[in-house]
Amino acid sequence: MPSEVTTTQGRSVDLPYTAKYTDGSYYGKPIADFQTNAHDVKGTVFAASENTFYIVDFSYDGEGPDAYFWAGTTEKPSPLGFIVPDEFGTKQVLGKYMNQNIAITLPDGKKISDIKWLSVWCRKFAVNFGFIMIPDNFEPPMAADLGSLSSLAHGVKSGSFIVKDTKTIQIKNLHYDGAGPDAFFLVGTGDAPHPDGTKVPDENGSLQKLHGYQGEDIELRLPGDLTIFDIEWFSLYCISYKHNFGDIKIPKFLNVPADMMTLKEEITKDMKFDNCEEMFPGVLHVSWKILGQDLILQMAGQVDDNDAKSQCSQGSGACPDTKLRGEDNTELLSWEKSDGIFTVTYKRPLGSGDSQDLSIPVSIPVSVVAAIGPLNSQKEVAFHTHYYTKDAKKIHFGRSPPQDRCSPLSATTTMKPKSWPPMSIVDATTFHAQIGPTGGDKGYTAITGSQSWGIAWWINGMLIPEITVRRGVNYTFIVEGGNNPSNPASYHPLYITNSAEGGGGQFLDQLGLPDHTVYAGIETDSNQRMIPTGVGRLCEWKHKTIDKSEEIETFEEYKKTLTLHCKDGHAATFYWMPDEDTPDLVYYQCFTHRNLGWKIHVVDSDAKVAGAMEHLSNQEPNSAATAILSHSLLFLVTFFAIF
Repeated sequence: MPSEVTTTQGRSVDLPYTAKYTDGSYYGKPIADFQTNAHDVKGTVFAASENTFYIVDFSYDGEGPDAYFWAGTTEKPSPLGFIVPDEFGTKQVLGKYMNQNIAITLPDGKKISDIKWLSVWCRKFAVNFGFIMIPDNFEPPMAADLGSLSSLAHGVKSGSFIVKDTKTIQIKNLHYDGAGPDAFFLVGTGDAPHPDGTKVPDENGSLQKLHGYQGEDIELRLPGDLTIFDIEWFSLYCISYKHNFGDIKIPKFLNVPADMMTLKEEITKDMKFDNCEEMFPGVLHVSWKILGQDLILQMAGQVDDNDAKSQCSQGSGACPDTKLRGEDNTELLSWEKSDGIFTVTYKRPLGSGDSQDLSIPVSIPVSVVAAIGPLNSQKEVAFHTHYYTKDAKKIHFGRSPPQDRCSPLSATTTMKPKSWPPMSIVDATTFHAQIGPTGGDKGYTAITGSQSWGIAWWINGMLIPEITVRRGVNYTFIVEGGNNPSNPASYHPLYITNSAEGGGGQFLDQLGLPDHTVYAGIETDSNQRMIPTGVGRLCEWKHKTIDKSEEIETFEEYKKTLTLHCKDGHAATFYWMPDEDTPDLVYYQCFTHRNLGWKIHVVDSDAKVAGAMEHLSNQEPNSAATAILSHSLLFLVTFFAIF
């Protein structure tokens, strides 16, 4: 009998199952081999997760007239069961399989622990071709919450540290001040973190030194062949100074899911797409095939740094279905990035899933929209400028015969432009806040390390300057960021907060919490509603012709290509006097959108103001200027939205 251990979740795990399969791979917790009754059914079945089976070397001759994967709760296989969709998520009659590895997922939220058997079943003749029985009290693999990171230095703290599967780690509410000179996510073996560990790429796949985090939820993938079973600790670690900023121990023998991404890649890598269209020649291709009632889509495109626009705000912009009371009915099958080409394969039903989607007809052409651009910190579409469909384009998904109209994609390498030096305001007591462009790759994103929305705050005619103020001094903010809340794209109330991102109007339940304190620009009415006071007419710096930031060396020259446009009306004014309770670092931000503003340094004396000036003058451009930005490949059919 195998021995057992108890995980941090209090669940028993058989020690032998954590060993890898005979080919060196980990497929989950073994259940049984198929018992063969007919049609050469065979294969070894694993619980890859709490709702997914992974079948190794599955074979079936395909001769059954009405055969499906079939599961149920009776004492043995019977007609009282339900179809388990095949490896592509369809409910088609099973074809021939010859020693194939496949993953199949139980439908409708069912779990392996809810059923007693899995069968290859012929409905027409009620015949069981082969089956396995699920052992009593079987505990399938589940994500494991290990607690939170220790808080040792540089403001490192977190919420739950979750092992989602053998390759994927999720960290909730991560905080880190970004000040470590050589800090990375590091994993390794031994009793304590050490500099000889293995670097783990950040949430964007970058191995640049870590930027700061202000309560983000992130997902990390262990590199190479490394799995959670190979490591004993995880740390946010400064290698050059051998300093552990925060860590967590990784228990042995976790009963966690297999790496579903890799398993699904094995299934889709040999899939042939007979149809292909070039959305942007040489840049973005869309391939597809129809399987049963599902549309399988594969997007392949060149991914490079772009601007951002149409942020989801107040129900407008590029919003996920789940933000509009819809359902996320797409399923990611696989993705990879190689030589600058990003390829994503996923599926969605042809039929409508909810009120936010419409069915996709296969008998007629339908209009489509495509774009390439970055994701914001919420992993949502931010803005598409360089590549988006400007003219009507239609695709006939059900066309016959199939047509491949795509030429091969070639990778490109883009040199990063040098960023403009950060600007500063030290000796002013009045700040005039207006809206303007971000300065392309040399401006907002290069300075802050955060993805912009395509516009930013301009203070006293400067793009997101760092402001230094003194405690006990009264400051005046004159705001011209727009005053029409019915037009979110032009409504930008200014407020002062300790949130590095701002956008408090999107997170009203978080306002007033320690991580999102409001210091000025917002008042509370008698009904305890948050009322912005930094709401004035819209004055916006606009390009005289086109954005010339890429070809202009200095900010001063760039500003000459802009002109100030102001709508009728008046500016808003509010006042702020920082005091002893004001933190040393706060931010001026937009209440309705994230990432429009930047830093306010709060000091006590003229001497500290001088020190702040020296700090700014010696400051290097933010390392994020060369960091890899997260991107999205966006493909929309006007009958549905894929978000």
